[in-house]
Amino acid sequence: MESLAIVEADPAEPEAGGLIADLDAELAARYPGLPIHGIEAAGFRRGGGVFLLGRLAGVAVACGAIRPLGAGIAELKRMYVARDHRGRGFARALQKRRLPANRLLRQVPRGPALAVL
Repeated sequence: MESLAIVEADPAEPEAGGLIADLDAELAARYPGLPIHGIEAAGFRRGGGVFLLGRLAGVAVACGAIRPLGAGIAELKRMYVARDHRGRGFARALQKRRLPANRLLRQVPRGPALAVL
């Protein structure tokens, strides 16, 4: 697999916004007329969300987000890999990136069980 650099990013940054727009367009074409449930960047960050970008040779080609849901529970959200870069393991690499999820879950009061959805 080519080396994908994974970094935390602001979903309001232009390179993140481009990937999010591509994902939204793909979802709208796949599920016409249904809501997309996208990310509103400012609210997402205020709510404790973590947005990840995957860069290949300095170009953003993949993204994913982790959003807290409640006591010790987070949702893996908005996974996307640009069409020309699919099939190379980049989504798996984003999913394996545990540091933001671990940090995010430490911030959330824990209940009797811990889950990452």
